Amino acid sequence: MIESWFSTPVFCAFAHPLIKKAIEEEYFSKEKDIVPTLKKHCWGDNIDASYDLNSNLFEQFQLKELETYVTNCVHSFLEQVDLEAGSLRVLNSWVNYFSKYHYQNQHHHMPAKVSGVYYIKSNEQDGNLRLHSPIRHIPGFSSISSTTVEYTPQAGKLIMFPSWVEHSVRPNMTDDIRISVSFNFD
Repeated sequence: MIESWFSTPVFCAFAHPLIKKAIEEEYFSKEKDIVPTLKKHCWGDNIDASYDLNSNLFEQFQLKELETYVTNCVHSFLEQVDLEAGSLRVLNSWVNYFSKYHYQNQHHHMPAKVSGVYYIKSNEQDGNLRLHSPIRHIPGFSSISSTTVEYTPQAGKLIMFPSWVEHSVRPNMTDDIRISVSFNFD
């Protein structure tokens, strides 16, 4: 008998086309105010982001459509893994702009509980999200000890995972800018 242990739940959803459209309209109507908050190479990586320890993009720019969608997905995620949402709230949220050659090194979002990303704009070839296994590679068992899993960015796609999961973003090798909103709940 084989038992599978130490699995990591990852939530992936696509916004309904009407919700996706409402989120895009809301975001792009406020983009001219959001862009000045970007900091070049925010973490020593090659990325432009509005991240600040206390930033809440949803609140600061009144992104109610996006906040409602993300919050509903967080509750759905926790329901599906039999965890109580309780008083979980947005710890922080920020926007990321990935231009050509932009990437993000491996990191985690502890001490938050749930982290995720929602893609506002993507050409689906502008840098995959990589989730890194918490279980390090086991020699001789490569078929069952994958070290990473990748997700292709797509406008309207949301990916969520426990905040302790280390993740990175492959370089954007296209001439397009990918826009995503990241968030932490605690």
